[in-house]
Amino acid sequence: MSCVLLFCGTLAAQKASTGLSEPLAPLKFLIGGTWVGEMQSPHGVVHVQRHLEPALNGAAIRFRTTFSGVDQYEGLFAYNASKRKVEFWYPSRLGDLTAGTVTLSGPGKLEFEFAATDAKGVTAEMRVHMTQTGENSYDATLESREGGSWKTQHTVHFKREK
Repeated sequence: MSCVLLFCGTLAAQKASTGLSEPLAPLKFLIGGTWVGEMQSPHGVVHVQRHLEPALNGAAIRFRTTFSGVDQYEGLFAYNASKRKVEFWYPSRLGDLTAGTVTLSGPGKLEFEFAATDAKGVTAEMRVHMTQTGENSYDATLESREGGSWKTQHTVHFKREK
């Protein structure tokens, strides 16, 4: 699922007030601090931490996710001008590779649609519905496609810590 993310020089000049390129502005609220949440797993509670920061002069957003203090994912969001979409990709510590798109579905609402391919080459179609619930909080619901329908895997409430 590797994905080459291109960013046109003409768009690099169009910065939102956050220092991000204009197409990345819907992700602005995620920048800064560390986001923390908890989710249930078969092995108990997993403490999730996410950190996002502008990268490459605002043309991208770099992110890092840990589960209970162990690095899980590192990736990027960037605007693909040829597709006119914000795309993301990230490898995992287990050798998985995930790539997809982000769309703004309403005020404070983002939809992430992606394919997650594990280290054995098995791909799962997934999506996340993210809803900003306050200046320093959001909910994220992960769903996977099973047959012809979507099944909720879990919902995590995140809070920003400094």
